[in-house]
Amino acid sequence: AVELLDLAWPQPAEPESPEPDLDSLTADDIAEQLSRAGMFVRGDRISELGRWIRHIRKSNATRLIVSLIEDEPYSSSRHAVAAHCAESVSCGAMAIAKACGMESVEVLVDGAEMKAYDDLATMDGITHTAVDVVFPLASKRLLKKLAGDSIAILDGIVAMQAWELLCGRLSWRGSVVTIAGPNQNSPDVLFVPDGMALRDVVGDAQGPMIAGGAMRGQLAREASVSSAGMELICSMDPPRSESMGACIRCGWCRDHCPARLNVALLNDCFELGRIEVAQHYGVERCLACGACSYVCPSRLALRERMSELAEAARRLRRAIAK
Repeated sequence: AVELLDLAWPQPAEPESPEPDLDSLTADDIAEQLSRAGMFVRGDRISELGRWIRHIRKSNATRLIVSLIEDEPYSSSRHAVAAHCAESVSCGAMAIAKACGMESVEVLVDGAEMKAYDDLATMDGITHTAVDVVFPLASKRLLKKLAGDSIAILDGIVAMQAWELLCGRLSWRGSVVTIAGPNQNSPDVLFVPDGMALRDVVGDAQGPMIAGGAMRGQLAREASVSSAGMELICSMDPPRSESMGACIRCGWCRDHCPARLNVALLNDCFELGRIEVAQHYGVERCLACGACSYVCPSRLALRERMSELAEAARRLRRAIAK
């Protein structure tokens, strides 16, 4: 378990301005201010917040879902924000919803941590939903599949930062980052400015760093720096190619796949180059969540293999269509 500490916010250069009155601000006013802030939203790809708002305005989305549930083991960033910055999350969510032309907001929280969310503000237009967290439930791609096209999904961290920026209390670009993992002696949750060296962030932790988490992260180089949307740095040893074994047909990958794919069969397709068979068994439904790789006792790089196979299947389908 990661001990949660108060987030240390950088102090603004100017005295704090009064909190904005949402009723007096138009949707265009809010969108313009957030666009100027240079914030980013991380989903299937990183998008500038102002551009994301313009995209949502043109879509069929009518409801904003703000996720405060973790999508990676070891991570506590969203939980920390919910527990320590609850009012900012709610106000920021309402501000972004107004900028997007939405009137309702649903905030997803971890049902096992409800006592920590007593201060999560209840505002007109906001509902709170407690869910049992089973990774990778918080994956935006999975939430989108479950909830449909009428929603827009946003991290609670972005909502909190948006409000702090609108209030003039946050002048740095950065991310709320959990530093944890088996090799981390002092786990913590910090506000980390973009561009800070990851080795400086993890402090006295030695050994490899996984930027982004154990399920979907990437091995970070010594010179790597923090970037927009980063929520987790794991100090842990990554699987090595020489430590990967053969598939033992345990079925864990299939049991944990949220898309209910037969990952073991698809792994055979990857190794044998049978793209058409993989296409038949639905490889394009892969969410690239990383659950299969995380539970694999043979430590196979299943997420990377499924992603590569799914892309090959999409290229084949497009070629046939021509």
